[in-house]
Amino acid sequence: MGYRSPLVPSRIQLLVVEDGASARGALERILAADGYVVTAVASAEDALSALESISPDAVVLDLGLPGLSGRDLLGTLRRTLPHAPVVVLTAERDAEVAVECLRGGAYDYLVKPADDLRILTTVARALASHAMAREVARLERAAGGDLPPGLLGASAAFLALLSSIDDAAPGDRSVLVTGEPGSEFGAVARAIHAGSHRGTGPFVAVPCDAGDPGRFLFGPADPPGALVRAAGGTVHLEEVSSLTAPDQGRLEATMAEAVQARVGGAPGADFRVVASSSQDIAALVRAGKFRSGLYFRLATAEVAIPPLRQREGDVLILARHDVAAMPSAQGRGVREIDRQAQEAVRAYGWPGGREELRRTMASAVERAGEGPILISHLAIPAGRDGAGVGDVSSRSLAALERGAVLAALDRAGGNRSAAARELGISRSTLYEKLRDYADK
Repeated sequence: MGYRSPLVPSRIQLLVVEDGASARGALERILAADGYVVTAVASAEDALSALESISPDAVVLDLGLPGLSGRDLLGTLRRTLPHAPVVVLTAERDAEVAVECLRGGAYDYLVKPADDLRILTTVARALASHAMAREVARLERAAGGDLPPGLLGASAAFLALLSSIDDAAPGDRSVLVTGEPGSEFGAVARAIHAGSHRGTGPFVAVPCDAGDPGRFLFGPADPPGALVRAAGGTVHLEEVSSLTAPDQGRLEATMAEAVQARVGGAPGADFRVVASSSQDIAALVRAGKFRSGLYFRLATAEVAIPPLRQREGDVLILARHDVAAMPSAQGRGVREIDRQAQEAVRAYGWPGGREELRRTMASAVERAGEGPILISHLAIPAGRDGAGVGDVSSRSLAALERGAVLAALDRAGGNRSAAARELGISRSTLYEKLRDYADK
């Protein structure tokens, strides 16, 4: 086995582009023997076609290709797969070629024939460098760096979502975004669009569960449909599982034509599809309610939005953001969320996702008037334990207070001073409350 960086996970996808059959076979054997998943093709055109169905973690590229040259393909790869390092192989013993490749975005340059260890070491180092850069980006986001518009959080689940977006964004592959109802489908779709080479092009959203989506998608000639208006950009198919069978068939055919146009250079529609659904489309395929061919075209890459209940700590960040962003809150001076209300927000499962949280906080701001948001202002049907939160009659404020105090004490590991600081009360007040609870 060759050199493998500890930073690089197993089952990594590599794309090898080499026109020589013997050299291509040798590269495939060397890399596959070291644990990589290898797709090997003979031309730049075949590489572009392969990118419709795979998302390589790195590319090994021969510059001396027939047809579209390796140098031209390198430029395309740097635009469409900016996060995948490219290792260039060439028979040209020319320092100027090496400099040109590095300036063009290649990670490294190897002169053929390169020995096995050199190839494996260079690929592993390229992947390790890429992994370290991604980790730095995640840490910057966790520390409050730039986030895609409409997305906010710092939890491990949220950072994993951002990583999935980064993986899916490059290239022209279709992306299927899944999640529970009320998830941030639009924000994720826009982030994928913004992170691609189409980011400066149009972004057109099509609500497939409203009106006549087929007419909106394909349109008459005047006005043109969304797929025409999205030329050079991205079309977001919202709740794509709602499309009728005829519209599914027409969309599948149109997407196939678009791929052929991009690969073959023929004139045709130039758009990328990001579809989203709160339904299990794979289950719909098994039930005969969704075309399998269309599903496989849409799900070339997938991004799963985690539910809020799995994003520990993010719910309060989002709730505070919503309150601060509301004009009524700014006008009335509402800035705080009471401790008990915070506990209720944190404990509730939010089955309606981000949209339910946003609506709940908007309603709470209106109810709060000039003061802080209290637990009585939250119209939350039930918490994780099944107890009513917005309905005071189902659970007394005293019981909610007790739950908040005991939860803070538990998080503090029994340290009463730390729990008091978290609750915003004095130690003596905390002691009095604990004595009251012991007497009851």
